[in-house]
Parts: sequence; C-alpha cells; structure tokens
Amino acid sequence: MREAGGEGSPQANAALLEGFRLLMQFLLEREADCLCGAPRNAHNARARVNCRSGYHARTLRTPLGRIPLLIPQLLHFTPRVSIVKRATRLAPRVLETLARVRASGVTPEETDSLIRNLWTIALPAALRAALVREFLPILETWRAGTLAPRAAHPRAPRRASASQNKATFNSS
Repeated sequence: MREAGGEGSPQANAALLEGFRLLMQFLLEREADCLCGAPRNAHNARARVNCRSGYHARTLRTPLGRIPLLIPQLLHFTPRVSIVKRATRLAPRVLETLARVRASGVTPEETDSLIRNLWTIALPAALRAALVREFLPILETWRAGTLAPRAAHPRAPRRASASQNKATFNSS
C-alpha cells in the first residue's frame, strides 16, 4: 500500500485506518436507517419497521491496526450478515482500495466499489447511487487531509476516568 507518506509509514497507516473508520461508521449508520425504514430521529411512524436502541462500542482489527466503531443497536432483532464481519474478511481489499483512492483521487466508481463490497442487505441501484453521492465528499475531505480531529460520537456516553470517579466519590 504505497502512499505519499511512504509504504507502511505510521502516517500512511493512520490515514488509511481513519479512512476505513469513516467508511465503516458511514455504512453502519446507513444500514441502520435502511433496516429501520426511516433515518435516525425521523418521526415517520408509518414507514418505520424498527427502532434504534443506542450504540455499542466495538473494535475492528485490520492488518494495519484497530479501528474503534460505534455499532447502532436496533430494538427488534434483524437477522443479517454484519457489515463488521464482512469488513473483517475484506479488510485487505478495502485498505488497498483506500490506498489507491488516497494516492490517485476519489472517483464515484471506487466509492461505489467500497460500498458494494461491504453492504450486506439488498441495495437497489438508486439507493446505492445516493450513498455514493453522500459518501463521496467525505472521502474527498479525508483524502485532502482536512478532517477535523475525531471527536467522540455525539450520542456515546462519556465515561469518567478513574481519577474523576475517585474525586467525585471523595467529595461526597
């Protein structure tokens, strides 16, 4: 996986892992929207067939390192092959595609290929095209290196550190 930072350099690996994390988080959120029948926070009870029930943290191992993910939980169980399982199996191929995108530029075809390889439920062409249009600017921002530092997920509970817990306990 060659890149401007050099093959296997820590900067190149960190950039590829961040790109993979962005792709995975994007697909997990959109898959949950699809399985619920409505986007997150939409008040469309007639179209909704499932509801979100929070998130759980998971670490995905790749050949280059680990990626922290927040997996959307659904209220009603929906049997499916997890995007995370597919990503684990396809990680080398996805990382190669991301390295190619980072080196030579973002194309709709490469973006479509990434989504098609990892998506696990039936995906009509119109929806896939919409996903490509939505994810393409994210990939372009990642490639340009202008992403803001990764913040905690807005709905993820912020855990207090051990010292904060001890200070809270002692002040009571």
